Amino acid sequence: MASVEDRQVASCALVVATACSSLRAKAAGVPNIRVHDIRRTCASMLAARGVHSRVAMRILSHSQISVTMNVYTQIASPETRTALDQLNASLDF
Repeated sequence: MASVEDRQVASCALVVATACSSLRAKAAGVPNIRVHDIRRTCASMLAARGVHSRVAMRILSHSQISVTMNVYTQIASPETRTALDQLNASLDF
């Protein structure tokens, strides 16, 4: 296990790397897009296309389905409406 000092150094290095990345993006005139943002977009696009959550979990290399579903995946409103319409149709006798 890493010492507290090692974790602090790693955290500081991450902050510096993130700041440098932001400055380079600004200088180049392009938006600064974090890796986390790309992964979240990927998860949401997979969910919107009906890809099973376990498959998305494997694609994103998550060890727990809850990380994929609760942290990364954002379901868009049209998909929610479609799901509710399907539920309503299944309840009609």
